[in-house]
Amino acid sequence: MDGINERRSALGLPLAKLDSTLSSECLVQAKKMAEAGYTFHSEWPTGCEGVAKVPYNFPADLLGDMMCSHVADFTYEATTKIGVAVVRSGNSLFAVVQGIA
Repeated sequence: MDGINERRSALGLPLAKLDSTLSSECLVQAKKMAEAGYTFHSEWPTGCEGVAKVPYNFPADLLGDMMCSHVADFTYEATTKIGVAVVRSGNSLFAVVQGIA
């Protein structure tokens, strides 16, 4: 979340707020990916979505910045709510971030 808001702040955008409902949806998807061992998008995401598989020791702020780099919707002014979930499986983290207006 910090990496996303750092990027938003640098662009002069308001900070996004963490949304517990979106985070719950992200957790379901992160668990599915961890179980499968690879990344894939939700069948019907609520809004924009970024997914990633990174090493266990990957810096959290870089993960948020990486999500913004790959999903431009996180830096849209209208995207004001963000959901985040990360699940560990072995030496990997499976991350899901979703954003909505």
